[in-house]
Amino acid sequence: MTPVSDEKALQLLRAELPVPDGQLPATDLWPRVERRIQERSHPSASAVDWILAALVVLSCVLRPSAIGMLLLHI
Repeated sequence: MTPVSDEKALQLLRAELPVPDGQLPATDLWPRVERRIQERSHPSASAVDWILAALVVLSCVLRPSAIGMLLLHI
């Protein structure tokens, strides 16, 4: 297999997937995608999540053999 440069790959893609009617997109969509990603609010951990995490840590402290069992399930 021979290596293909980026320019050659773009030429091959443009040859096989031509733009319909020769029209290019009116605007670049990436800034809109990036803005939507940043607008998403990151949900905070609920009380149940914190309780489960505390139970896992407590079980590992009280019973070190639980660490091995925990690692098997990850």
